[in-house]
Amino acid sequence: METSNNGSYHSSSECLKMRELIDAINEYLKTRTENSALIIKKILQTYSVSIDVSAFDPDTSLGAQFYVSLYELFTKLEPQSPMAWDCVDVLCNACRNCSARQALIDTYQFIPSLSKHLGDQLSNVKKKKLLRLMQDLTCGIKLSWQIPHLPHLLKTLTRWIEDKDQDIVCSSLCVLVNLCYKNLPAIYTLSTIVDIKKFLRFCLPLKGPLIEVQVCKLMIILDRSHNEVTNKTLLNLIHPTFISALESLTRNDPVMLGLVIYFFVDVVNSESVEILKQYSHYNEQVAGLIQLIEVRNTAPDSNTTPVALHEPECVMLILKFIYTMEINKLADLSSLYPRIIKLALDWLQSDRVSFQALMLLTIITENASMGDDKKKVLKLLSAKLPVFLSLLQSDSSPNNIEGCKRLGSLLQLLRTMLKSTFICKDVLQSINETVIMKVFSPVLSDELSMANLPKLKVNENNTTSTDYVNAYVYAVGLVNELSQHDARWLELLSTLMENRTIHAFYALALFGSEPKVKELVLEMSKYPRFPIQKVASAMELSQNMFSSNRKPSPPSVHGSGDMAYPILTYAQMEMLDDTILSLKRLVNEENISNVSTSQVMELYQYKIASLSHSELSATKSLEAASERCVHLQHRLAQLTAEHNKLSQLIHQYENRIEKSNQTIEEMGKIYLSEKQQAKSDVGKMKKALADNENELKETKLKLLEMTEMKNNLEQEVEKREQVIQKLEEYSNRVNRQLQKKEEQLTNANRHIDTLNLQNQDLQKILSQKEGKLSEITKQYLATKEILTTITKVANSQMP
Repeated sequence: METSNNGSYHSSSECLKMRELIDAINEYLKTRTENSALIIKKILQTYSVSIDVSAFDPDTSLGAQFYVSLYELFTKLEPQSPMAWDCVDVLCNACRNCSARQALIDTYQFIPSLSKHLGDQLSNVKKKKLLRLMQDLTCGIKLSWQIPHLPHLLKTLTRWIEDKDQDIVCSSLCVLVNLCYKNLPAIYTLSTIVDIKKFLRFCLPLKGPLIEVQVCKLMIILDRSHNEVTNKTLLNLIHPTFISALESLTRNDPVMLGLVIYFFVDVVNSESVEILKQYSHYNEQVAGLIQLIEVRNTAPDSNTTPVALHEPECVMLILKFIYTMEINKLADLSSLYPRIIKLALDWLQSDRVSFQALMLLTIITENASMGDDKKKVLKLLSAKLPVFLSLLQSDSSPNNIEGCKRLGSLLQLLRTMLKSTFICKDVLQSINETVIMKVFSPVLSDELSMANLPKLKVNENNTTSTDYVNAYVYAVGLVNELSQHDARWLELLSTLMENRTIHAFYALALFGSEPKVKELVLEMSKYPRFPIQKVASAMELSQNMFSSNRKPSPPSVHGSGDMAYPILTYAQMEMLDDTILSLKRLVNEENISNVSTSQVMELYQYKIASLSHSELSATKSLEAASERCVHLQHRLAQLTAEHNKLSQLIHQYENRIEKSNQTIEEMGKIYLSEKQQAKSDVGKMKKALADNENELKETKLKLLEMTEMKNNLEQEVEKREQVIQKLEEYSNRVNRQLQKKEEQLTNANRHIDTLNLQNQDLQKILSQKEGKLSEITKQYLATKEILTTITKVANSQMP
């Protein structure tokens, strides 16, 4: 699986390439330049071999424009043009996408244009390619009138059925069967071309499993147009169907296998179930088909296709075949359940097969839940819950229609498993709320960012497509089922029930989805908090979109009597008038025997000529009307795509308005709350301000007192500083005196040394000197004490 970033980048490049092709086709149709032709050819060849079939999704914003441009280009090209065959190759590849194939059949109608290319001059290779494409584009086609070139197409097909190449014979029969199936105009046109009884007598001896089943289908179709099909004819269809399916599977031919199985499915759905139940060999035949696939998967040999080359489309069709038998209960296949489940699980990772595999597992789970003897089957499915949940996590945000279908079928399977009491507990324990929330993240996202938008929106796809809507309805249905077993899911369910986008999905589902989806929505309406009024409003708002999405019924051709037919020449009119007058005269005279045969033949020939002219004119008018109808359908498809895109933008805009209104309302409540809080805070602040003003006055008074005290202290300090200054001056004087005394003492000591010799003689003088010295010393000490005392006093009086 690609990451979302890679998927988004890939989708963006595909859109750019498709836009380049559309622009090149428009330029080519106007100017026919070689440069635009080369661009067209290169891109067409790229699309013809593209593996990613989601590129052909018709519900994208460029899908309708792409097919309309391709149609206009194809209709303007000559049959022998190489570019025309490039278009055929692109259409063949586009038919691998189921949604694209259905759109090509219902809306874009390439069959008339392809019919012009049919001719005996084509090589066998081109015949087969064209017939293969027409098989796809006529499967389920509805013809309400004789489309242009239908006689030519039917003549060519009946002629090619006589070909020696068995593939051409089989393909021609397939196209013929598809055209005639439930289409009376095609049957009536065929009856005018060939004698149907002789044609069937010619077809009956044709051999080959695939040819025989087509002949059988053709007989059923032609019998239905006249009377009811007998039970024997329907029962005779079953065995050739299985033989043809086995043959197609062996040849790895998905187109032929699809035609066989889709016809059988349609027969089963046409109130013939009880008749088809009379066939008693379903188990053996289904076992043979499963055996063939299992052999290829386990031990491929030279006679079978290796598993790597095995066509997933074939496996998908076989699973659909088994699903049809199981859902209509044509036979009891419970003995084959383990093998069928293993086959489905083996192909679960294939994008082309997983949807049908999951649908088959769902119906098996549903049927197995009804019987007490099938717990082994349920246990086998319960063991694969991690695989299912892993697939759910990887496919939670699908980026194409096939992904939506796969997600929807997976959610159906999980919901069905929840309904089984035997494995319900295992499912509840395994399902993670984070994975489920990831599925709803595009819907529940509050911000319109590229990371949170649904992948279909990122890729400019139409989010109102049925498969996209169904996927989300199934997802809500799963949450609803989970909430019935575990109360913790009720919160998510309530959130979803209030989501505007979910309301729109409910409305779209009730209008355009299949019955079982509508049934699921109505079942969820039993939920007490189901938004009935909001869903009704969503349906009313979407009414215009509903009307535009309806498929237009083919317009009937009126006023055929008012068509302008070619007029005869004057000479022919005079001759015709003369003939009529002569005939009238003879009739009035009751002389009919005299009327010449030549006159009657002449009148008949004139009538034939007039009818031929009328038929030619009517045919041209029908062709013009059909062409006009096709163009209108193309235009309607383009306008519908544009309308859906605008509706989606309007829906997003309304969501944003609703969220903005909610935000404004919430902000208003917050504003009122904050306003009340602010008023309360202002009152508190005013009270605090008054208190602060009182404190300020008291503080100012204290400040004045402190200022006065400060001034007094400053004066006292100045006085003390003066005293200190005087004391310092006195101390300096004393120090100077002391210094002088010390000098004197030094000199005296020096004299002592010199006068030691005179000590005895000057003893008397020395004693006097010592006495004097003692007095000076005392005086010094007293002065020093005074200085110390003054310093202490000065220091103690300083602040």
